[in-house]
Amino acid sequence: MGFDLTGYESDNMDMKPLALYTITGILALIVLIVAIYFYMFFMSEKYTQELFLERDTARTVNYKKQEAEYLRSHQLKAGIKEAINYYNE
Repeated sequence: MGFDLTGYESDNMDMKPLALYTITGILALIVLIVAIYFYMFFMSEKYTQELFLERDTARTVNYKKQEAEYLRSHQLKAGIKEAINYYNE
């Protein structure tokens, strides 16, 4: 009751390719994580500058324009004239 294995090729079960693929995959994963870290670091600096510095500067400029327009408005001039007339009486 034995088996005769003639005609079959011998199995070439070597661990070198498996170890090589595993190490290559781990190194590729490490390189990918480091690349994503540096990308996010530089992008966060850009977005921080854009969101906080440029946005706040634009808001300040817009506020100053609105303030100047309000101070030059006719309503304020009429209010000043009414106040002067009221206090002059």
